[in-house]
Amino acid sequence: MQRAVEREYERAPSPYAWAGGARIRLNPRSTLAQNASMAIARWYEPAVTEVFAPLCRPNGTVIDVGANVGWYTFLAAAGVGPEGLVLGFEPDPENFGFLSGSLADNPRPQVQIAEECLSDHVGEERLFLSDEAASYHSIARPVGTRSLSVRSTTLDSVVQRRNLGRVDLMKIDVEGGEPKVLHGARETLRAGKIRNLILEWRPECWAGEDGIWGDVTDGMDVYRIEMSPRLLVRIPNPTVEHVSVEARAAGLHGKDLYLTRAQK
Repeated sequence: MQRAVEREYERAPSPYAWAGGARIRLNPRSTLAQNASMAIARWYEPAVTEVFAPLCRPNGTVIDVGANVGWYTFLAAAGVGPEGLVLGFEPDPENFGFLSGSLADNPRPQVQIAEECLSDHVGEERLFLSDEAASYHSIARPVGTRSLSVRSTTLDSVVQRRNLGRVDLMKIDVEGGEPKVLHGARETLRAGKIRNLILEWRPECWAGEDGIWGDVTDGMDVYRIEMSPRLLVRIPNPTVEHVSVEARAAGLHGKDLYLTRAQK
């Protein structure tokens, strides 16, 4: 099915896709799978999207870390409505150009975007640029022959500056930089302000990160996101080692996880 979608896109590439009722601009240097899924199938990362979209509720606050061209940003905007808040962070100037262009084409007062990365410090960060695709840039490890300096901030500073009482949903997909993002969110995590969290897990990037992972999972239930037969599969013992074993079994790009604050 995926290959058929890609062949159709190759025959007639489109510079646009639809997400959350908005026509968004696609980066031609993203992967064929990403652009074809968005433009032709109109259903990118179906299992993650299936979990993500219902969590974007009216008046909610959603933070999209690694917003790329804005698929999840605009889905979130549709879900939270004009009285909600969506914060999108994308440090790559090229991807940010497509994202900001889409927002100019489709004004959403609830959406605010920043050309910076969330990391473990405020200042500057080294963004490694992938030679393979604009979807694979990373602050965690070299992924190509080039890099550039980008602005960085922390989730804690964002939450404090904006006086956010809660974050209803945070999505983190930053090609292995997830631990760095979460190190910069320690105060927010310890205050229990993050209610739902979706993140990509790459085992090689979590070695020695048991401490921050303990802060993340304290009071949270942890699930693997699967295509079938069930969308969410509970991980009863979500240690770094255990989650990494399961993620390695999923293949090269690891596994997507969903964490939700346990009901008391």
